[in-house]
Amino acid sequence: MMMQKAWLRRSKLKMLSQQDNTDCNDDEELNEKKSKTAGGFTGRGITLQMLVEDNILQAKEGSMSLEYMMAKYSLLKCRKSSLPRVLGLCAVKKLLIQIKNTVAAGLLDHQQLVKHETLGNRPTIEDPNLLVETISFASVGKLQPFLISLHTAALITIDVHCSLTRSEVVGYLAGSWDMNSNTLTIKKAFPCLSRLADEKRGQTIEVKIAQAMEAAELSLVGWYHSHPAAHPTPSVQDIDSQLEYQLKLKGTGDQGYRPCVGMISSPYFREEENQATPITCYWVSPPTEARPMELGKPMAMQYNVVYDSSVKEEVIPKIDACLKFYKDALDRINFDDNWTDEVTILEKLKSMINQKRSKDSLKLEAMKRIIGNVVSKNIEVKKLVYVYLVRYAEEQQDLALLSISTFQRALKDPNQLIRASALRVLSSIRVPVIVPIMMLAIRDSVSDMSPYVRKTAAHAIPKLYDLDPEQKDELVMVIEKLLSDQTTLVVGSAVMAFEQVCPERTDLIHKNYRKLCSVLVDIEEWGQVIIIGMLTRYARTQFTDPNIGGRDASASSSKEKPFYGESDDENAMKDDKKEVDLDSDHRLLLRNTKPLLQSRNASVLKVQETFII
Repeated sequence: MMMQKAWLRRSKLKMLSQQDNTDCNDDEELNEKKSKTAGGFTGRGITLQMLVEDNILQAKEGSMSLEYMMAKYSLLKCRKSSLPRVLGLCAVKKLLIQIKNTVAAGLLDHQQLVKHETLGNRPTIEDPNLLVETISFASVGKLQPFLISLHTAALITIDVHCSLTRSEVVGYLAGSWDMNSNTLTIKKAFPCLSRLADEKRGQTIEVKIAQAMEAAELSLVGWYHSHPAAHPTPSVQDIDSQLEYQLKLKGTGDQGYRPCVGMISSPYFREEENQATPITCYWVSPPTEARPMELGKPMAMQYNVVYDSSVKEEVIPKIDACLKFYKDALDRINFDDNWTDEVTILEKLKSMINQKRSKDSLKLEAMKRIIGNVVSKNIEVKKLVYVYLVRYAEEQQDLALLSISTFQRALKDPNQLIRASALRVLSSIRVPVIVPIMMLAIRDSVSDMSPYVRKTAAHAIPKLYDLDPEQKDELVMVIEKLLSDQTTLVVGSAVMAFEQVCPERTDLIHKNYRKLCSVLVDIEEWGQVIIIGMLTRYARTQFTDPNIGGRDASASSSKEKPFYGESDDENAMKDDKKEVDLDSDHRLLLRNTKPLLQSRNASVLKVQETFII
């Protein structure tokens, strides 16, 4: 259950010397033997040659690079002459403090991320501090295995703890697991106030945290740590540790199962100079049986923020304890330093806390309770929740994302009404992050056995196109499949999607033209209006106008008509006997639209009068 032991292996420069750390004399013995252990050096003296040989320091012309805090940095404006030839224990500490200060000042280059698919098997990865980019479940066409709710009390504690020091920190997450709603709730965060090298104090703190969790009737559900100035992305070591914790908390059977997540906070990551602290929540997908030696996949987990009505009693004692612990630390943050030209670090931290103490917290909590009823088996209740979600999804995107997995499960429901309703609501949530999920749902629904679900999928296509026009190519392929549908319930909606997404693609109509003409009389009135307009436009662009040449001839004959000649009625009878040269498909359209003149729907008659007559 205790995770600090695995965490101790993270630092590349951990000193294992058991001698007095206060002895900082510069006359340390140069002839001490160099000895190596896994993860660090032992002995009183460390030379630059030793560090260079182990690829921890790399000397360059006018600069120095080193591996520190899970990243490889290039330290600028560093003179070789300013570096001591022999680094004693105190000199190493001073160098690390200098590096940490440089990290906060933004003078170090951030380590680049690598994609998981570019990595080989786990034994071939030599650098445990390599940062691996997280993978979204939507990008691989899978569902998030469970929902996550993160209370602001825990979120504020994580932010403050990680913001107090330039060194990495670690803590634990406590909450509960609801197997019925498939939701992991993170209610509290417990900072582990001990140095990474102080194993004895770390074990004592962990025991106290375990007792506090038990007193609060909460369970261990995860852990958090910081990457002070690096990407909030797990390293190879983080992935290994997270997978180990997941296996420890897995339990036996459904009743004993409890998920475990990891969170990474990067309070001084400067990729985007804003006041919000980037926090990543991740879960590791174990390697498959076919590739057991592969590194686990770090999967990005979406979470919903639950705004507590009051966090004062929960957060303030923990913040006080953190402030006391780092009060005299050499690596503590100076809050008077500038984060930007106009904002200090203290102002940044205050702004962050205020954002998580929203005045609308009660309203948001009510919204969460309403959306919680989306799992209800009562169809009427589901419909009300769906209407609510469509109305407020754009305003509260986090809450909308919380229910996405529920809709994805509903798409597999045996009841066709539930499947169609879930797709309708999913396509109405205008949140760009779920575009891949919407696209996957539409592709699956156009092959559904129910015509009603396929019709709903056709209505969802224009909504997705409005949200992300870059999906047009994939949507055109879906429309092509819907146009070939033999059910009259679907055809009208398919033509509607065609008209809104790709009206210029007349090649999609060529092979379906005669079918559309033949089923026109059996389609609902709304669909008839759409199809008549589309077929009329198609006929005018694809068929030869039978009146070309005939109009000029009739005009000239009217001018040369004698005063005493045949009557108008006789001329009309002759004109009726003349055969008009019409294309057979053109004649098919006119023949199948003629019965619609008897329609009782005013819209159908109006369309015929406008386009055809």
